Amino acid sequence: MKKARTTLIVAVLLTGSLFYTTACSAKKEQPQQPSAVAGKSGVEFGQMMNQLTSSLAEWSSLNQDDKKKAVQAIMDFYKTRQNIAILKSVDFYVQKVDESFNTNPTIRALPLPVVLQILSVMEYDFYNGENKDELAKKILGDKMYEANKERLRLEVEGKNPGMPAAMPVPQQ
Repeated sequence: MKKARTTLIVAVLLTGSLFYTTACSAKKEQPQQPSAVAGKSGVEFGQMMNQLTSSLAEWSSLNQDDKKKAVQAIMDFYKTRQNIAILKSVDFYVQKVDESFNTNPTIRALPLPVVLQILSVMEYDFYNGENKDELAKKILGDKMYEANKERLRLEVEGKNPGMPAAMPVPQQ
């Protein structure tokens, strides 16, 4: 697992601009003019993605459209380059990243692909061919796995507890 996670992180870090190309080609679009980031006009999509593949430190300065583009690009990357499906909507994951960012300062140091992987595993929405429970235990660890199962149970019962206060940090 260490090797796979390290490989994923290295692949994502080395291919920051690949996200933009993948997102544009998947939608049959031509690259657009630089995407403005709230308070940081002139930041191009490629630069934004390079920053987000290093850490989420700048996440709060992004406008909603840029957050959606970033999450979509990561989902497209997982789909086209890793053969992994994440089926819930982009809006759903932007909201989950926002919630996690606001309640858990530790995720600010994590790259967006890792955060999206963790969140989608927590939602049982990371389709890579592995058993969902085994994958959740492996990614989250035993304690967070149990807390997540309880969170999901409460959501099913309509008690909506939200995201856990602690985000698991991937083991290196």
